[in-house]
Amino acid sequence: MLRSLQFLIVLLISVVVAPARGDDSAKVSSRANLVVLTYNAFLLGADDNSNASLKARLNHLPDALSRTAADIIFVQEVWSKGDRKSLVKAMRKRGYLAADMESRSWWPPYFLGNGLLILVRDGISIINEPQFKSFDEVIGNDRFANKGVLKVTVNVPRIGRIDLLTSQTSYLPFDLKRKDFDFTRQATMLGQIRQISSMVKAGSSPYKIFGGDINTHPYVWDAGSGQFDPSRLTPEYNELTQSLHMMDSFDLAKSHCAPSCFTWDNERNEQIKRSTKVSGGTDISGYAPSSRIDFILVAGADIKGLRSGTAIEETFEIAVDGKVETLHLSDHFGWLTELSFPAMDLAHGK
Repeated sequence: MLRSLQFLIVLLISVVVAPARGDDSAKVSSRANLVVLTYNAFLLGADDNSNASLKARLNHLPDALSRTAADIIFVQEVWSKGDRKSLVKAMRKRGYLAADMESRSWWPPYFLGNGLLILVRDGISIINEPQFKSFDEVIGNDRFANKGVLKVTVNVPRIGRIDLLTSQTSYLPFDLKRKDFDFTRQATMLGQIRQISSMVKAGSSPYKIFGGDINTHPYVWDAGSGQFDPSRLTPEYNELTQSLHMMDSFDLAKSHCAPSCFTWDNERNEQIKRSTKVSGGTDISGYAPSSRIDFILVAGADIKGLRSGTAIEETFEIAVDGKVETLHLSDHFGWLTELSFPAMDLAHGK
């Protein structure tokens, strides 16, 4: 009898305590998280430095991307159809579906495509055909490619529809003599940014995520001080954030790499150093100021940031012209962020 009474008491206590644990679980499940990566892969066969190690770097790339455990991956500069096909196949084996759209330049001799690819983890549904819009105007060597904006809409379990967009814009060359950027190209760049904005606005999904390389730091470069001025936003960055009301993931969550978080880092990146060295100094891109030029921007109600920072910063032993060198996979570092969204009510689908 005594044992029966003890059992009854324990059972009653468990009934009283259990709902409290259930309430905690309900609170945790009221939000759903999504890890997002953007990465400029620098798979440019038309560039001698890139081409010398391209195939070796491409072999390492699928594992490097999948190790980030990202649910959504935006990739730029996968220029050739063959390289893109190879990467898509390798990522499929690692549990990712791909959205891309072939669109080659008509400029000889390279006839490059748009270089863009969007990868989503199994379980995320691609619900429409990818859309691609070429930029109305490009500059210089960009004519050899067909730069523009790639967009696709996906359905993410417990979050819902999200418009995904990626792009890589033109860039402003850096003038070594004046220690300043060549702003004669800025009008064209701003036009490209506005085309990206137009593609973002055209979507009807409640959430939008842009991941890409816009080749400009958030702040205006001050040649006099040799620094970026945090009191002034560049017009390109202002268009995508302030005018379009998109949030920079850098600002949503504390970054492990703060305060700089350079994705173009001429002091640390071995690909940039090699490019400058092997060119005998004629490739002056390595002298441009280190800056944050790769972004994940988001729009939608009640999105929170959990973490953010640079990614794919490890080096690899890579054979280049018969020698083994220690290199990064790209002249860019990736940008990774984890976002938190309001979870859908599974019982009511909203």
